[in-house]
Amino acid sequence: MGGCIGAILCTRPDQFCGLLKWTANCTTLGYDDANGQLPSTTTSYGPDANNKYVTTYFRRPIVVSNAASISNVVVSVQRDDGVVLYLNGTPIFTNNMPVGPISYLTYASTVIGGVDETTFYSQNVPSAMNGTNVLAAEIHQANSNSSDIIFDLQLTGESLPFNQPPSVSPGPNQSITLPAIATLSGTVADDH
Repeated sequence: MGGCIGAILCTRPDQFCGLLKWTANCTTLGYDDANGQLPSTTTSYGPDANNKYVTTYFRRPIVVSNAASISNVVVSVQRDDGVVLYLNGTPIFTNNMPVGPISYLTYASTVIGGVDETTFYSQNVPSAMNGTNVLAAEIHQANSNSSDIIFDLQLTGESLPFNQPPSVSPGPNQSITLPAIATLSGTVADDH
């Protein structure tokens, strides 16, 4: 899985957020080794290796032109240690995080290791709305000296084809000599 396209990176919600070049096919973001997988794009853990940032934020605008045509939206997330996803400021997915209010100082529920670091967790989520939407992710450490973070996300859905105009066919050309009777066979088709 992969497909990250672009994001804005922050380490606190109240700080200036610089643009992180999150290019097509970058697959993973983070730092250090996640069960043998190194991130394609490295993020910072902060100035102190023994007191790393608790939370790293990513934001990505998504433009939707026909939200009514999108259904069965599924998000799949690889995370180490915990994650909260938001669509337009509303939480849509939480994994390995405590119940209750979550801030930039909230630790993930448990330390993630081994194959759990490279596992994708999926669930259905609400569809976006017409216009520009913002998909945001918070990756939370389980403690301040955690060795790594890893993040990857894939968003999929089904899209109905655009409505096509109805088609009408009068049938095959016929020639008759009057007063004979003619039988006409035409067809009409519409995708809705």
